[in-house]
Amino acid sequence: MHFVANTPSHGTRPVTIGWMPVAGSENEFWILVGNQWNTPTVIYDGDKLQRLPSDDFFKQDLTKPDPTDKERTVQLFKLNSNTGTLTYQSLVGEYNRQNGGPCDVKFSPDGTKLAVTLWGVPHFLTAKPILKETRPS
Repeated sequence: MHFVANTPSHGTRPVTIGWMPVAGSENEFWILVGNQWNTPTVIYDGDKLQRLPSDDFFKQDLTKPDPTDKERTVQLFKLNSNTGTLTYQSLVGEYNRQNGGPCDVKFSPDGTKLAVTLWGVPHFLTAKPILKETRPS
């Protein structure tokens, strides 16, 4: 196998890939790419609390549509293993800022379902999370 070309992920910060064979083909595979975007984070230790990217970011209604939703996506590609060509197929899903972007994508064993786990808003350096600061994944 040799390098063919870079292919855009159609999002920002691709962090996970899922794959499965294309039914009836010996050399083609469906490829899922999860684009996480930037990951909002809350870091605190005792009374020290820092919201990233900023306090103002978290004051917004993170459930409302935003242009950055197009950066937190799952995209579908097709890989030809004979040629090494990866071809973009379609957008599978977009995710709003409240739940963060995909951190894992997988096909079910029979290929009829897709599982996507989201990042949420992680919390680091604390033994006691502050519930009002958490966001579900």
